[in-house]
Amino acid sequence: MSRRGARGLPSIAIAPDHGAVPASAPARAAPAAGRTIRAMLFGDVKGFSKLKDAELPRFVEHVLGRFARVLARLGSDIRFRNTWGDGLFVVLPTPAIAAACALELQASLADIDYAAAGLPDHLAL
Repeated sequence: MSRRGARGLPSIAIAPDHGAVPASAPARAAPAAGRTIRAMLFGDVKGFSKLKDAELPRFVEHVLGRFARVLARLGSDIRFRNTWGDGLFVVLPTPAIAAACALELQASLADIDYAAAGLPDHLAL
């Protein structure tokens, strides 16, 4: 955040129970009729491209399977989701829910015993 401030960019704090709160947010107009503001979460697994073909089924089971369980717990909060390879795209109703989702996705990877799963330990979200 200090780099953003040094560049003159606004800082945004995302509290777990609140929406995004810009440090000095100007008043915003309501969205046009028929439009809804949403939060978009993009993720990519670091190290995926270095996996060997034999490791891909274990990646699907242990990594993407955990992602699926996290997203299933969010249930009706998810407006749209898509995955391709190691990429993840999720649309959520608020920045706070998107931040909580991102943290839960990261935590789900921290619990993996990569050696036991037959995966390299360099994978990260």
